Amino acid sequence: MRKILSLLTFTLTAAAAVAQTLPTVTTDTRFARGATSAYGRLSVVANGNTIRERGFCWATHPQPTVDENKTTTYFSNQGSIYRLENLEPATIYYMRAYATTTSGTTAYGADIKFSTLPMGTVTYTYDFGAGDATVDNRIDQAVADAVAYWNRLTNITGFSTSVHWGASTPTADCSYGGWMRVGPNASYQRIGTIMHEMLHGIGVGTHWLWYGPSYMRANETRGAWLGDRAQDLIRFWDNNNTAILNGDKTHLWPYGINGAHEDNGTEQLYTITSLIAQAVGEDGLPCSTSRGFASPYYSFTQDDDTKYYIKSEDDKRGRASAFLVETATSTLKWVTMATETATQNDSAAWYLEFTPGNQYYQLRNAATGHYMTYNTSGTNGIRAAARPNGKLSADNFQLMRSRTDLVVGTGTNQRHLRGYWIIHPTSSANPPALAAATFGVCNTQALNLRDESTTQRWLIVTPEEAKAVEESGQQQEMDKLSVTLSHLRALLDVPHSQLTEVDADAYLTDTLNSLEALAQGASAAIIDSLEKKAQHAATEFLGMVTPNRVEEPFDLTFRVKSCNFASNNTEGWSSTADPTANYDCVEFYEKTFDFYQMLDDMPAGTYELRVQGLSRPGVLATCWTSYKLVGGVRVNARLYVGTGTASSTRTSQRLLHIAECRQASALTSEDAEMDENLWVPNTMYSAAKYFEQGLYQNSVVRKVTAAQLSKSEGQMRIGLYDQSASESHWSIFTNVRLLYHGQTEASVVTPVDYILTNQPAEERQGVYSLTGQQVGDSLEGLAPGIYILNGKKVVKR
Repeated sequence: MRKILSLLTFTLTAAAAVAQTLPTVTTDTRFARGATSAYGRLSVVANGNTIRERGFCWATHPQPTVDENKTTTYFSNQGSIYRLENLEPATIYYMRAYATTTSGTTAYGADIKFSTLPMGTVTYTYDFGAGDATVDNRIDQAVADAVAYWNRLTNITGFSTSVHWGASTPTADCSYGGWMRVGPNASYQRIGTIMHEMLHGIGVGTHWLWYGPSYMRANETRGAWLGDRAQDLIRFWDNNNTAILNGDKTHLWPYGINGAHEDNGTEQLYTITSLIAQAVGEDGLPCSTSRGFASPYYSFTQDDDTKYYIKSEDDKRGRASAFLVETATSTLKWVTMATETATQNDSAAWYLEFTPGNQYYQLRNAATGHYMTYNTSGTNGIRAAARPNGKLSADNFQLMRSRTDLVVGTGTNQRHLRGYWIIHPTSSANPPALAAATFGVCNTQALNLRDESTTQRWLIVTPEEAKAVEESGQQQEMDKLSVTLSHLRALLDVPHSQLTEVDADAYLTDTLNSLEALAQGASAAIIDSLEKKAQHAATEFLGMVTPNRVEEPFDLTFRVKSCNFASNNTEGWSSTADPTANYDCVEFYEKTFDFYQMLDDMPAGTYELRVQGLSRPGVLATCWTSYKLVGGVRVNARLYVGTGTASSTRTSQRLLHIAECRQASALTSEDAEMDENLWVPNTMYSAAKYFEQGLYQNSVVRKVTAAQLSKSEGQMRIGLYDQSASESHWSIFTNVRLLYHGQTEASVVTPVDYILTNQPAEERQGVYSLTGQQVGDSLEGLAPGIYILNGKKVVKR
């Protein structure tokens, strides 16, 4: 027995020693794939071994071994890019790195699950117009080889290039859709040139998403392509996690083969250029007019038997507190419930199936077995349906991954998630997508691929990930509640008088303390509801008091989202035209617009909206001539406050004319000289610098009645608008503030025109107090307060 135990102990010890000295093999999580090939990177730590062989192995099941399929062939580019060849198209594979020692022991890295693409169906014709057999055959062969690369490495369908001899074409050219000419320069009668022109044929430099201005192009017309599929590919290929795919209005680089000098004739170059064609298509560039939309791909790595849970990415649509469920009537709703509840409710669980042949997903409810299916546009346009006779094309959905991470949790529990657009594929640039509307409703909307379209994106998560989202949401809501409570308690510090017998201060204090206690340990949904109750308590409080001094109103700016556009954020604002945000400002150039925000649960009373902003109503020289004659009446841009869109429900005030705060010397090198030694801003940067000096202060005041608020369900509307868009018409603004003057009459507060002391000295006139007594020749040296200048009230800060 002792001998047996000793032998067993020796055997186990020896086995442990072998295990401890195996090479450490890491499969790089970055990879690429086409229809018949895949590409990977690896790293190996020998741990004292001599490595005889390294490479990749693969199979159609997890944990493939070298006894099944393997490769040691690679491209050299900042390390080795291993090549898996002769794969079956449209097939799920698993690949992993391996290293074999001289003793014959093999160690493996982790699996990567991926799907090869269906073969591309790119075709071509050539008119053999050169009249020289050598030239014609060279061009025809180059086109045939380029098309063959794309069919092996992309799933581009519906694209056919029509190639023609161009006797007067210096190099070659191609339009969107594939009409191509190749000229007599032999250097451009090669595979690389044909691939370059085919890139134009699928939209590079020829589709508006590429040449811009576009949400897919940084700096609009030149800069990084913002699709992360192409970015991931470049970073893998160059082994550089900061590499990007760049472009201008016409070309892309690297690997765009932008000239014969970039065509080195190698398989490696033609491979990566082809893979880029696939990647920009997956990002959203419509590679063919017949498909009309992005190329589908295996974007979400699913397991057939895993239950997934689907949550709106939008924090106002229950990201932390709700799940997508199938109802008893087979409609889809997002329903508030805790993660523990959701994981016990199969109506909130979904199986994801994937069809490699078309690269589309099908989503099946775990409780009913019903498939998500497209029915129509609008409310309940995507619902669930039984499929006793098999799935239908209406059950196919393309999952497009968002471009930015959603970070939830902290420390070791931190997770980086991505939302997905759930799209029913149609031959359209804006196919129908599932969206979360208000009050748990789901509808179908035309796809919006912008980053901010969070109501159209969905998190597909495991229970562990759902819990992390929930906990992160709890903390986020607690942080928001704390900020809100701080703002509301600050209201008590404003000198005010009570209008009722109720002790308003005690009511607000007690309510806020109670809500703060209830929030401890509560769910995100409950904390959010408590935050709304706190806001309502403030509304009640403001209805029972009024400020003592017009100079010290209640500051309700915290009720306005993105009030100063910090980091160019415009969240919370709606607009009838796309604004440009930069330098913490928002501008509209040669555009009519209504840029507004709706505020809920507001008390009746007198409001003052303050905005720093200016308007240039046309060409600068013309504006100055007009201004000297009639002042700022030519300005059509206005700021407003009220309860609706009708003029009877709101009060508006012209935005200051650009000439109002002209300076005797330029503040920046980007200023414009309006007249001799008179300077005004001329760019967003220079306008921001003027705003930093406190210039271009605007104000509008309106008393909002309880009856008006009742008609608008307690909502107020604040914003700026302009119904004119003449040549060079420019409006720019920042620093929105909302003040509440309680029961003070609007006539006491308005009109307030802000004239600051750093205006040119020759612009200053005599200054009077509100009682009509002259107190000086200018604002210099006067205490802060309200004065009369040129018949108007002014505020000295």
